[in-house]
Amino acid sequence: MKRVLEHIRNSSKVGELVSKLELLRGSLNIEAPEIEKLLVEILSSEEYSDIQEIIGINDSFYYSIDYMSDAYAEVIFKLKDENIEKTISDYVRKESKIYPRPTALEVFKLNPFKKNDQELEEIFKKIEASEEFKDIQKVLSSNGAVYLYSDIHMTKGHARGLCEWIEVGQFENP
Repeated sequence: MKRVLEHIRNSSKVGELVSKLELLRGSLNIEAPEIEKLLVEILSSEEYSDIQEIIGINDSFYYSIDYMSDAYAEVIFKLKDENIEKTISDYVRKESKIYPRPTALEVFKLNPFKKNDQELEEIFKKIEASEEFKDIQKVLSSNGAVYLYSDIHMTKGHARGLCEWIEVGQFENP
């Protein structure tokens, strides 16, 4: 059990989820039936309450809330389990609804997304072309920075104003 726990916690420390399928394939040199048994024990024990499971379509993933937030784990999970257009759109919707604020396109160049300019351009073309993501809109600041927002949760004027403040206004008003 110790090896499984250490593996999940160490993976969480470096921003990675642990795949159940990989564990079952013997990545820790433990037989699949034993892995199944250990995972059930870990998830049902209060002693290991930091270990969380996210169940996907094709796999389940594990992480430790001591080293990774639920929000970060959710993004990584969606990147593994769903399409990137949906993951980015859901992220933008959440930012627009909760905070509310537009999301800099630059965010998607960082961990855990790690997309380059060309990939982001292709992704955004797919988002624009899809009826499922029609609420995801683009707004530009006066310095050319690109931001995305959901018009379900924000107006274009509000998104543009915040984008302009983040990129230009706050630096002109010390």
